[in-house]
Amino acid sequence: MIVFGLAACTDVKPVLKIGVLAPFEGLYRRTGYDALAAVRAAIEDTPVAGAAIIPLALDDGSDPTRSRRAAEKLLVDGDVAAIVGPLSPATTAGVEPTLQAAGVLWSPPLAPFMLRDDEWAVQMVATAADYASQQGASRLALAGWTAGWPDLSDAEWSTAIGLPAVRIQAPEMVAPSDAVFWLGSPAEGADFLNVLRQYHPTAPFWLGPQGGDPVFSERAQSFDQIYWVVWSDLGYNSWKQQHSSSSPLAYLVYLATVASIQSATGQTPQTTTGWFVQAYSVTSDGDSQPLVPED
Repeated sequence: MIVFGLAACTDVKPVLKIGVLAPFEGLYRRTGYDALAAVRAAIEDTPVAGAAIIPLALDDGSDPTRSRRAAEKLLVDGDVAAIVGPLSPATTAGVEPTLQAAGVLWSPPLAPFMLRDDEWAVQMVATAADYASQQGASRLALAGWTAGWPDLSDAEWSTAIGLPAVRIQAPEMVAPSDAVFWLGSPAEGADFLNVLRQYHPTAPFWLGPQGGDPVFSERAQSFDQIYWVVWSDLGYNSWKQQHSSSSPLAYLVYLATVASIQSATGQTPQTTTGWFVQAYSVTSDGDSQPLVPED
C-alpha cells in the first residue's frame, strides 16, 4: 500500500511523441536508422521543461503505399504532436494528401522549410545542370522519374534549369554530350548507371539526396563522374563534428525535428540561414566529397 501511495504521488510528465516515417526494414534500413539517430539527437538537444519527448518510429519500407499506411497509424495516436519524414520524394508524395488533410504538424526533411511546391526540386536539378554545363554537357537527360519530383515537360525543365533537358526511359537514349540526372531510387539508379557505362563510360551521372544512400555506392560498378546534390545550410559543417549520425540527409532530419519540437511546444522555431544546394562527388571507394562551384 505504501509503494502504491508513493507511486500515486509521483509527478508524471506529459509525453510528447514525434512520429518518424522512414525505412527501418529492408534494403534502405540503414538510412532509416541514421535518420532515427538524428531525431534522437534533436530531442536531446531540444529539451522541453515539464515534458518527456519520445520518437514513435514506423517503417515505411521506402514505399509510397506503405508510407501512407504508416502515416495513418501515426494519426490514430492522439499523443503524436508532429511527424518528421519520409526520406524520399516518392514516399513524401505518398503521404502528403493524408497529412495535409489531417492538419497535423508535418516536417518533410528533404527541403528547406521556406521552399514549397516544386521549387526545392527544381533548384537541386538546376544546380546539377550548372555543374554539368561546366563539365562540358550540352543537355541534361532526366531519367527514373517518380512521383514527388516535378512532372514537367522537356520545354518546362529546360526553361527552369537553364540547360536543354529531355526526359528519357532507357540508357540507350543518352547522347554522347549528355549528363544524366537520376530521379528514382538508389538501387535502380545504380542499375541504370551500370548499363549506361556500357554506352558512355564517362558521362556525368547526377542524383538527388538518394545519392548519399549506401545502397547506391554498393551496387554501382563505376564511380567515375558520379555526383549528387542535397539541400544544406551554413550550420552543417559544425553540426557534423558533434554528431555520430552526420550525413547530409540526417542533418535535414535533425533540423526538421528541432523545428517540430519548437512548433509543437509553442516556441518560436529557430531560423536557419544560408540555405544552398550542396553538390558532392562520389570517390572511388564510394565516399562523398563536397564540390566547390567554379567562379
